[in-house]
Amino acid sequence: MLVSHLLANLWIYMGMYEQVEHNKGWIVAIAGRGIQKLDFFSIYITAIYWIITTFSSVGYGDIVGNTENELLYQMLVEMVGIGFFGYMVGTF
Repeated sequence: MLVSHLLANLWIYMGMYEQVEHNKGWIVAIAGRGIQKLDFFSIYITAIYWIITTFSSVGYGDIVGNTENELLYQMLVEMVGIGFFGYMVGTF
């Protein structure tokens, strides 16, 4: 849970940075589709959901990175999830 919390907060930070600096990013994209409120609790729940779906598979595609930095971070999180899954399978 701690790793999920930390990675979700980094995802939020990246989304907020892209929103403020460039008016782009995952937060702007899903808010534009009408599926995201812009209060912090809603954004945090969405980020936790994204982390869990990315760890358990490669995500569902409803929340994706829209900038180069977000896409790089998304790939990093996928690799961490794959590594963790491989470690757990190997341990069992």
